[in-house]
Amino acid sequence: MLDNFLYAPLQSVCDESMCVTLMRTQRIKPYTEITLPVYAPKYLNNTSVILEESTFAKRYPIVVASVLTFVKNNKALGCIANMNPYVVTLKKGLRIAKILQKHHILSVEKVSDLPQMNKQEDDTDIPSRAELNEFHEKYGFKICPSLDEDKRNQVLRLLYKYRSVFACDVTEIKACKGPPLKLDVHTNRKTFQRQYRLSDTDKTEITRQINQMLDADVIETSDTPYYNCPICLVAKKIWRKTSGSGLTCYKQKNYNT
Repeated sequence: MLDNFLYAPLQSVCDESMCVTLMRTQRIKPYTEITLPVYAPKYLNNTSVILEESTFAKRYPIVVASVLTFVKNNKALGCIANMNPYVVTLKKGLRIAKILQKHHILSVEKVSDLPQMNKQEDDTDIPSRAELNEFHEKYGFKICPSLDEDKRNQVLRLLYKYRSVFACDVTEIKACKGPPLKLDVHTNRKTFQRQYRLSDTDKTEITRQINQMLDADVIETSDTPYYNCPICLVAKKIWRKTSGSGLTCYKQKNYNT
């Protein structure tokens, strides 16, 4: 009599026929989510399956998303996120995700078309060609000359969309809106170093740049005289190709602190 028994499908974490493995070693940058190819068993070709995080993947500081993917030529796609402030390296052949049991494998026959999004809101921010050319000239982006006009405009529109992250000078740099950074020091020892000797020209340049950053709200006056760091001016260098085979170096008039 088996009427009182409960059937529960079991899966071994070591069963290669029910896992997908990494095709190559992957290095995932901090706070990054990537989609990467994985090897799947041959019997799953031309079917849609659900991948879930495996026990092997839990040993790494990563998050494996549950995804519905299609298997073709023993290959599928998985999704991994690194939520740590450091790079995570995953070795080739790692059983990154497990596959649901055969009777849980889904077969997607038809996916209905999603309704078209209202593009009126997006169209309001589409710049004209004159605005794109002015934007390109202002920031001096180096775009591949082999691109045709349409692709060049696509690149410029993408850069224009995120124009808030670019700055031509200090006055265009925005102040950080987050909370102030708290530094835990190991000692309360005061640190004060004497300023290096500066020429009159350097003093004038330092005063100009400090006033410029104060006006732009990039820096603010310190409330303590016990900690400082000497200012050092470094001349920028501009490399320009000459008519010959070599390169000529030119020093720029402005300085950076």
